[in-house]
Amino acid sequence: MKYFSYLIFWIIIVPIVTKGQEIKSKKREKEKVSGYSGKKNILQIKGMVGISTQPQKPIKDERGTGNYGISLNKELEFNAVRVLTQRKSVGLVFGLSKTSMLFRDIYDAVLINNTSFVYANSTPLIRDQYFGVKYKLYTQRKGELNSVRPYWGFNLNIHQYSIDMTSVEFWGSDYDLYDRETLTQYKFENGVHKYTLAEVGVSAGINRVIGSRIILDYGVQTGIAQAKRAFQRSEGYDIKKYIENSILNRIAKFHLLKFYLSAGYIF
Repeated sequence: MKYFSYLIFWIIIVPIVTKGQEIKSKKREKEKVSGYSGKKNILQIKGMVGISTQPQKPIKDERGTGNYGISLNKELEFNAVRVLTQRKSVGLVFGLSKTSMLFRDIYDAVLINNTSFVYANSTPLIRDQYFGVKYKLYTQRKGELNSVRPYWGFNLNIHQYSIDMTSVEFWGSDYDLYDRETLTQYKFENGVHKYTLAEVGVSAGINRVIGSRIILDYGVQTGIAQAKRAFQRSEGYDIKKYIENSILNRIAKFHLLKFYLSAGYIF
């Protein structure tokens, strides 16, 4: 009877215990490789640039015509990221940007009291603060997050825009549209305009780990801003609608194509 009990122990009990230990060992191994060598949190600072033909700050030269040429939209962003699995991560976003735009020689709009709007000297300051969420899906399916990882990114941001129009100058005339000496100057009574817009973005990038704590992230991003009248023609409106449409157009184009580089700390 004693030997029979030993036999039952080795045939039934030992395999069950061994199997349980193997399951626990695999679970510990999976937890160990999840993230970057077990580290799942990342703090990042991210810089973005995009090519533009608009000025990036308010400018008033002697001719009152602003400036032309190629410039760079610039944006600064802060990310707090949590790694969920070997293929997924989610993060919080806070960003800042500052730019401008150029108004000049715009015809067929309408000023106060049906006066024709013919000329503008304006590069208003456009400030943006935004917050949002981001989601990354890495293209690799198995294994620990190694040194080089391509990914697709998706983000939803809420932008708070403030447009300072206090320095904007408009001229109009109801009898001689081409003689600027006879034009009447107009300015806005309320020079600060505010907009709240949502943006949906998609990015394609690469994470590159340096050592055990530093991560570089670079790629390209496109975003669609929720601007109802963006890209509509602005001619033929009253001046307030003209300005609003033009600004929304500028904001929408700002997000169309950006290149980015970020540096982060893994912990």
